[in-house]
Amino acid sequence: MLKGALDDVLATLKTEDMKDSDKIQEIEAIVGKITAEEYNKILQQSKGLVDYGAELDESDKLQNVNDMEVPVEFDNEEQESSEGSFSEENQSEENEAEGEDGLKGKMIEVAGDFDNNQAEADADNNESDVKKNSELKEKNKNYRNAFFEKLDGYWLQREIRKCFDDSQVLKLEDEIMQILQISDKRECENKLVLLLNQERFDFIKILLENRFEIFYMTRLGQAQNDNERSSIIDEMLASENGTKVFKKIEETKKRKEKEKDYTNITLKSINTQSKKNKELENLPEKMTDNVFNLITKNFLDLENLKFTQGARINTNKTCKLPAGSYRVNKKGYDEVVIPPVAQNNTEDIKEIPVESLPTWMHPAFQSKNKKGETVFITEKFNKVQSKVFETALNSDENMLICAPTSSGKTNIALLAILRVVSNHYKNNYIKLNDFKIVYIAPMKALVKETVGNFTQRLQPFGIKVRELSGDVHLTKRELEETHIIISTPEKWDIITRKTGEKTFTELVKLLIVDEVHLLHDTRGAVIESIISRTIRRIETTNEKIRIVALSATLPNYDDVATFLRVDPKKGLFYFDSSFRPIPLEQKYIGVSEKKSIKRMLLMNEITYEKVMERAGKKQMIIFVHSRRETIRTAKSVKDLALSKDELGKFLNESQMNEYKNILNEEFKEIKDNELKELLPFGNYLLNFVKKKYHK
Repeated sequence: MLKGALDDVLATLKTEDMKDSDKIQEIEAIVGKITAEEYNKILQQSKGLVDYGAELDESDKLQNVNDMEVPVEFDNEEQESSEGSFSEENQSEENEAEGEDGLKGKMIEVAGDFDNNQAEADADNNESDVKKNSELKEKNKNYRNAFFEKLDGYWLQREIRKCFDDSQVLKLEDEIMQILQISDKRECENKLVLLLNQERFDFIKILLENRFEIFYMTRLGQAQNDNERSSIIDEMLASENGTKVFKKIEETKKRKEKEKDYTNITLKSINTQSKKNKELENLPEKMTDNVFNLITKNFLDLENLKFTQGARINTNKTCKLPAGSYRVNKKGYDEVVIPPVAQNNTEDIKEIPVESLPTWMHPAFQSKNKKGETVFITEKFNKVQSKVFETALNSDENMLICAPTSSGKTNIALLAILRVVSNHYKNNYIKLNDFKIVYIAPMKALVKETVGNFTQRLQPFGIKVRELSGDVHLTKRELEETHIIISTPEKWDIITRKTGEKTFTELVKLLIVDEVHLLHDTRGAVIESIISRTIRRIETTNEKIRIVALSATLPNYDDVATFLRVDPKKGLFYFDSSFRPIPLEQKYIGVSEKKSIKRMLLMNEITYEKVMERAGKKQMIIFVHSRRETIRTAKSVKDLALSKDELGKFLNESQMNEYKNILNEEFKEIKDNELKELLPFGNYLLNFVKKKYHK
């Protein structure tokens, strides 16, 4: 990103036909506000870059060639005359030998000096050398064929990118393409060395040896339509070198077709063999040992079955948007809007009043209002909760509930907890030492939130709720005193593996697994081991441990229900998006800008536009990809609001005085300078990298 920003700034500074005011405006769009002094400083520094985009004079090029001692490949005859590796006497003897044998060509050995006298005297050695040469030629041919198959329209760009910055790739590609069409090899080499420098001689050597192949294959690969491709082919056939490249293309096509035919024949033979294996499997069960040994054993390759993409796998080849979706094209980005799903009222589900619960359970769903009166948090259970009410509260069936976010799955978990409590409730007394409940949450932040929620709602029953995660470690005594453990998968997995904690795990009567769809994630193995260990314990000891799994998104809920030992008719519940208490509208924004710095600036502008649509009206949460980005995004929103004089829209007048006092009080306690800078402007951040007291 920094390289891209630097290239854009340099390109702006080096543009001669642009005014200084326009240059400052362009640079400020990239790096932010700059002063006139800072602009003059970087302008003077840019003038010091005399080689930026400059072309060398022809005299300078010749001088550079002399200074660099460029290694040049000469023709065979020139090498023999200049190097003097063969004397005149040896040359005459060689010519006589060639005349006697009727040979017209010459052979140059790369591996070492070739002794003509020895070759004439020893025919066997000559034959072995010829054989070696033919093997070398065959290897070289195979290598060139493999290299030719790699060539496409963008091979040259990929190779240039290995040696140079991205900003130079297109320019160097055009210059190299013009040099490669030069017929004189020596002139071509000299110009490539001047352009690419002698340090990259390996790359220059590849370009020289395959210059016509690279030239024509690049043009063919980058052709925009059939007419342009046909004109390039006509140009190839009009020249000798182009005709050779075209023949190679045709030979490669034929070779690939033969390989494809061979592959099809091989697959056909494999299928035939597999059919024979299936026929052998259908033989009667009682067979002699001789017949049994004829059956081919089948092996299952587990490595080929695993999902390399993890939870991000997408098996859908096409994406069909719901009815009513539309697309909006804007400058620099496209926006796809998906309307909310209509609420499904076809199924007549009667909402159950909270008052219908046994009286001793009421405190779990009550709180005190501002007047100090005890009231119910909600008057009725919603449709999702009412649908599962009977199974959750009045049975010990294993359950799998798949419901949208904010549909009240926490209350369903609370009903399951109250079921365990009711099993140990008698004569207005709860036997708290006879049961333990474990709640598995995927993240430590969610663990802390759940602990606070359950502590408040179960405190009237004398039930102790504690956290068990990487941040909090419980002693053996604390474990014994705790009735509900809220834990992360990894921490509970460690506890269940320890033999010393056997007394505690024996008392577990309920296991609640939140976000069970993470079975198909990198942490899925840990969740799977916890559930499998629980099921194993149930099967071996005949103890009843209830498993309740909660999930927001789970497409193959039937498979997961089977794994959890859930009865599909009694404990499996699936609710689609129509059961959301608040309809959800989705907007997907695709940024088309390719340059990193401009893309970042555009994303900040889009974020600001979306924030201003709801500023002062609704609450908003902006999620970013890294912890550091929280501060950067907040600063960009603040800077844009200041530049457009729209900061007052974040808080209306009625809220201004109320929040101003709160912000002033918190401002004194905060030690982080970045957070101090943002708080006076009314920005609220949920930043996990900050200290706990900053949250």
